[in-house]
Amino acid sequence: MLAGAAQGFATDLELVQAAGVVRYASSEATPAWAETISRMLSFGTVIPLMVCGVIAWVRRKTPMLFLNGLFMFVFAAVGPATGNMDLLFLFSMMGEVLMLLFFWLYARRQSQKARKGKIRL
Repeated sequence: MLAGAAQGFATDLELVQAAGVVRYASSEATPAWAETISRMLSFGTVIPLMVCGVIAWVRRKTPMLFLNGLFMFVFAAVGPATGNMDLLFLFSMMGEVLMLLFFWLYARRQSQKARKGKIRL
């Protein structure tokens, strides 16, 4: 949490336009360590979600939570992997939409099982 706060205060933002979208992005004046922490925090929140997804998959026999984390991980890595950081925002938003879809499917399936009395929530 402290690393995220330090990264947030150290990041220098500038207004940029990418693919017709105007947004704030970190500028060249942002220290390299702040960029590294930002990337680590992006993946550091998704990896525990994937671990919890594997546990839910084994215990509850539903892969939805794991797929939720997997798609977030993949879409978060697309921008840096391709070197096209201008489209990172678009890719990450597609990952967010898929994350919400799979979380909704997981919650729906668990509530249906709970109504039938197969599991306790």
